[in-house]
Amino acid sequence: SFAGKGAPVVTALQSAFPAAADAALKAERNASAGDGLDRLWSGVTSMVSVRATGTPEGADTASVLARAETKLKSGDVKSAFDETGKLQGPARLALEPWRRDAETRIKLDAAISALSRTIADSLSRSAAAAP
Repeated sequence: SFAGKGAPVVTALQSAFPAAADAALKAERNASAGDGLDRLWSGVTSMVSVRATGTPEGADTASVLARAETKLKSGDVKSAFDETGKLQGPARLALEPWRRDAETRIKLDAAISALSRTIADSLSRSAAAAP
């Protein structure tokens, strides 16, 4: 139900993505941090967030997030959602709130398109049947 906060709009998904992507990268870093120097390095890198941009090759989390963000910036929520579906583990879990909102938007857009087609078909049949 959207009664409480309304349906997620594309601009809200676009605005929320950078923080969600940063959280995904941080979750992955924290999960892979071992002991000693690894933890120290993880702590240092968590203070500064640098993410790839554009459409880099690769299946690593940073590359997947960069490609998703590029698609999202162009308004292609479905492709961004599909791209983030390639994430695994802590990164995927951290991105789940954003993915839920994106999936809701995708389903809503599909329902609106289906309703529009039904209305258009009905109007066409009515016009064709009119004397």
